[in-house]
Amino acid sequence: MLIKIYNQKIKSGKLKYDEKQVELIQKLKQYIHQKKVLQKLFTKAEYTGIYIYGSVGTGKTTIMDIFFKSCSIKNKKRIHLMHFLQNIHELINIAKNKNMLDPMEYVFKQYKNLKLLCIDEFEIYDVVNSILIRRLLIYLGKKKCIFIFTSNTKPENIYQNGLQRDKFLELINYINHNMEIFCLNGDIDYRKHHLLDENYIKHHKIFQVLSETEGQDFLQNRLLPIININKNITINSKKIHILNREIVIEVCDEIAIMNFEEFCIGNYASYDYKVICKNFKTIVLYKIPSPNLENLDAFRRFCILIDEIYESKNNFFAIKYFNYITFDASIISNKIPQIIRCFSRLHEMDKLL
Repeated sequence: MLIKIYNQKIKSGKLKYDEKQVELIQKLKQYIHQKKVLQKLFTKAEYTGIYIYGSVGTGKTTIMDIFFKSCSIKNKKRIHLMHFLQNIHELINIAKNKNMLDPMEYVFKQYKNLKLLCIDEFEIYDVVNSILIRRLLIYLGKKKCIFIFTSNTKPENIYQNGLQRDKFLELINYINHNMEIFCLNGDIDYRKHHLLDENYIKHHKIFQVLSETEGQDFLQNRLLPIININKNITINSKKIHILNREIVIEVCDEIAIMNFEEFCIGNYASYDYKVICKNFKTIVLYKIPSPNLENLDAFRRFCILIDEIYESKNNFFAIKYFNYITFDASIISNKIPQIIRCFSRLHEMDKLL
């Protein structure tokens, strides 16, 4: 079944045959049927999951999604790590309102029957999330939950140099001892080769402008007409309530027009971007500078915003003052590892006019 779906994607041009991808599919087959998985769990199986890592755009998520859709296991979940962490935080808030001594006990209860957990882009960057994800995954592992993770990073390098990393090592050791570690690298970055659905790609464009003045003119006279908005339509403000605060977004006929300086340099988090993506199907981001060592925090938020837009499949238009295609991300990638993935996603979303 997995190979059949894989071959269909090759015939449709969405993938190209890759021996490493086929090898991964063969390894995933052992987890596809509920009965076989149960037998594996109650015997001394060598592994109870697969940790898939490799460079960006090599098909890790695509292969995992083929597996997940084909898998007959009940009580399964496929989720991006960022959204998984958001769910955990929401459950913790509920538990706190119930005055529970250990809010994570409430989280455990919600996931205790999970049999298969597929997490996309397993990367940890802060101490709070490192503690929460460690506790939940160790709990689920003891409950015999099967894990399939994708990541750009080897397990031993996850959350490297992070605060209280010594505690996080418990999870790294669990992954290394209980999951098969599979490196999926290849010569093709599918995001850059535009092998995805053209109906999706055509709604994402990255525009190169040279100055703020040119950017404002571009926005009014070129971009808005392209997305079927009369350039004479007034840009208004819209208030959105997110948890206990209110944010204001420039809106033009239900299109969010967001300034990088406000929404990436400002104090915004993944949940804020998620709510914005739910409220607006088309997002324009302008005044995007070139990444450098002085604006690392802003580009961390930028990467999170791009992840949310990408996952929600919203229409996205970016106006930038730098050429991300030729930009040498290596100068800051050691400080922001996810910048490489972010630029790869921009490649995928981009179709220059």
